[in-house]
Amino acid sequence: MKAAFDDGTSTIQIDVSIYRDGEVVYRGQTDREGKMEYAEELEWDKIVAEDNYGHRAEFKKGADEGFNIPRWLGAIIGFTVLLSMAAISHYYSD
Repeated sequence: MKAAFDDGTSTIQIDVSIYRDGEVVYRGQTDREGKMEYAEELEWDKIVAEDNYGHRAEFKKGADEGFNIPRWLGAIIGFTVLLSMAAISHYYSD
């Protein structure tokens, strides 16, 4: 498995716990590339990656990951909405 931050940078030496039925079945840490290997035959239903700074990621097997847009795209969309609202407000204030 590979753990990374939202911007894609690797998470170095992050604690990873693998769970099966609520019990930890494996613990490890990511390497310098944010990767951690475990036995393929290991049955699991949840993986949790945590660092000592409050970052936490949880992945549940079979969970729908949903649709995630990149941060830069969200920022552009937000800026466009605000700019449009300002333009409309200015248009109707005259």
